[in-house]
Amino acid sequence: MKYVCRCDCNLDIDIDIYKGDFVNTAIYAIYPNLDRYFLVNIFGYSSKGIPGLEIVGLGRQGRLIKEKLIYLSRIYRLQLPLKRYVICVEDDCQIKDSLMDNCSWLELPMLILFWSLANFIPIKKLDDCVASGRISISGKVEILKLKQQTYLKMLEQKIIDCKYIAPRESNASEDLFILPIEEIFTGKGGMSFSLNS
Repeated sequence: MKYVCRCDCNLDIDIDIYKGDFVNTAIYAIYPNLDRYFLVNIFGYSSKGIPGLEIVGLGRQGRLIKEKLIYLSRIYRLQLPLKRYVICVEDDCQIKDSLMDNCSWLELPMLILFWSLANFIPIKKLDDCVASGRISISGKVEILKLKQQTYLKMLEQKIIDCKYIAPRESNASEDLFILPIEEIFTGKGGMSFSLNS
């Protein structure tokens, strides 16, 4: 199956392949804007090449998130495999301006995606997961509290049977499957999680 990126990286990759050191995955992200919520596709891959992390689709805001992800990897003493990591945010022209104002809510899904590509966390299949959260440089994660209307909007967009990555005690919709963030970040001492109301 071919996936053509609509952001400024102009990628055309086959997402059903696994050849050697090429690894890819994707995750959904939710970010708030005033009284509305938007869903964004974030996908990424790692491959042989010049080692480093690249974030595409967020402009200057992507640089700050990139440096934060690298910093968090270093403070938790994670040895990055020497690979090229690319994370792309698929933009939608209608929501691009609001995304630039609220892209800090994409930090958690990007960290999960990045650490999954680097084999630091136990979860590999993210394409049916939804996450939203900001991360401080001290490791405090603030997770967006998912409301019933947000879940219904996801159903309208055909994202059915998705797992929301949140703390065990999040009290989200009964219809929503919670994937406990505590289990994903097992062994990453010092990280704390709280819900944004």
